[in-house]
Amino acid sequence: MKRFDIFLVRHGAPDCDGRTRLNREEFRDWLAGYAKAGVTREPHHSAPCGAAASRARTILASELPRARDSAAILAGLRPVRTDSVFNEAEIAVAPFDFSLRPRLWMAAGRLIWLAGAASRESVSAAKRRAVLAAEKLLAEAGTGSVLLVGHGWMNRMIARVLIHHGMRRIEATGAGYWSLIRFVD
Repeated sequence: MKRFDIFLVRHGAPDCDGRTRLNREEFRDWLAGYAKAGVTREPHHSAPCGAAASRARTILASELPRARDSAAILAGLRPVRTDSVFNEAEIAVAPFDFSLRPRLWMAAGRLIWLAGAASRESVSAAKRRAVLAAEKLLAEAGTGSVLLVGHGWMNRMIARVLIHHGMRRIEATGAGYWSLIRFVD
């Protein structure tokens, strides 16, 4: 039986201001802009991501611009296929109104989402989508190694499903931008 790898890569740094303090409504607007943001070109991807892209027969990405742009950087002239099943899980907007940096708003929103406050996609719906995403990756890997450029939270959810399907995690470079998780069958 042919051995294959599945690589989960987190997108590069988004091209949006993450340092300005925002109130709740400003964060809601910022979040809409974040969904449309591509990635900065500096710093470039990590060496492990580049090596994984070279090994992958297929490169897939979330439909969100920051993942698509990151995949295009890794792929060079090779084709990239996108699918919304790999999109990031929802980030809720916290009900309080403080002045916080986007990173703190996002952390609070993720906790609130995990607690069950979802407007578009519940935690259980995101888990079901992660199962579908993992199944797509496993099907693609049947013909060779595959690399997914996705998002921090959804990649973690997909990783849990891959482990459940018997894949072994043999490499993880962290949780930051351009981080990578490698699985083997």
